[in-house]
Amino acid sequence: MNTVASENHFDYLIRKVKVLDQQGNLCQAISVMEKAARLAATSGSDALQNWSLSNLADMYGHFGNIDKSYQTYLQALQFNPADFHALKGIAWIAYAQDKNLAEAKRILNFLRALHPVPDYDLLLADIAEFEKNPVAASNHQRAFVRQADLPEYGNMYKRYICALESTAPERALEIAMAEVAERPHPVSYAFLAWSMYRNGNDSGALEMLKKHVMQQTEEPDALFFAGVILKETGHKKEAEAYLKQASEAGFELGPVMESQIKGYLRDLKGKPEITVPTFSQLSVQ
Repeated sequence: MNTVASENHFDYLIRKVKVLDQQGNLCQAISVMEKAARLAATSGSDALQNWSLSNLADMYGHFGNIDKSYQTYLQALQFNPADFHALKGIAWIAYAQDKNLAEAKRILNFLRALHPVPDYDLLLADIAEFEKNPVAASNHQRAFVRQADLPEYGNMYKRYICALESTAPERALEIAMAEVAERPHPVSYAFLAWSMYRNGNDSGALEMLKKHVMQQTEEPDALFFAGVILKETGHKKEAEAYLKQASEAGFELGPVMESQIKGYLRDLKGKPEITVPTFSQLSVQ
């Protein structure tokens, strides 16, 4: 990137955003993305402005600035009222921030009718689990897996199938190993460690974390997996640190996982453990 650096080149700025985000420097990544959005505004292209604002809104949400995220999604929709990604982002805000489950489901069911992709059933399953409606959660999970397993999606949704509690541990491990072979990234290794843990290989999961995950990524999913595995293998101090860091991304992870994290932290502090929802799926954002 240094050889082609140009702060006035949109494609360069987008790639710089990705690098900064990967390095865990979300604040600087947002600053660069804002510059890219300003550059898009001078292009005269509605499509470019819509894409820039929609992605910037995602980043505001990950940073915890939910109101700014919502307002930016609305700006994105001005350039493309049929921006399904922005509408899904607004549905997530209705669910994860406002706990307005009826509005979130209304938006997601509307999107599912127009744009039948697996994402919406996955989110609806998460909402149903939060509502403590296991039948609806199971139905949406099955619908998600049926569609996500279709050949045309390739490996696009395999990671989410791997994370589903309803997925057989053996299949989850197979998916995670394939994911690592294709993308040897710390997050992929985190999924592999989680799958090893689910298959009863606690020592192998812990070793995988130490080698390929810990201090190598700040992705909330990976932090959550690491925290749980560390807790269950007796590393309470480290587990608490990772779970606390994951809890800071409660909006991004969603209410179900946020509730789980609180339960694990309560348990680590020696307080009576409460029943928390079973980990089922990650948010597709």
